[in-house]
Amino acid sequence: PDCSLLSSTYLPTTYIPPIQSFNMEYRHAFSDPRPALGYGKPTWNVDVFREGVPEPVFTLVVNEETLPPRMRKKKVVWRLPEDQELLPSFGAEDKKRL
Repeated sequence: PDCSLLSSTYLPTTYIPPIQSFNMEYRHAFSDPRPALGYGKPTWNVDVFREGVPEPVFTLVVNEETLPPRMRKKKVVWRLPEDQELLPSFGAEDKKRL
């Protein structure tokens, strides 16, 4: 895979304020997805940020294998775009899955 797209210059787009109790979903924010080339299928990179840490703590590779379609009552209610040029949008449920 082409790792030249990985950079610490991306800023988080979603800030979730800290809470008192320990809860993983509120400890991180995500950057906007950006295309990741060289995988042979639609793939995006998403940086994971932690409050108080200026650079990403992790970069997720998001594709159909790592984030499969979400189903409800045997119907697909969300899936990643099939076109690499379209950027996926993540709702609250999908951010939990990330």
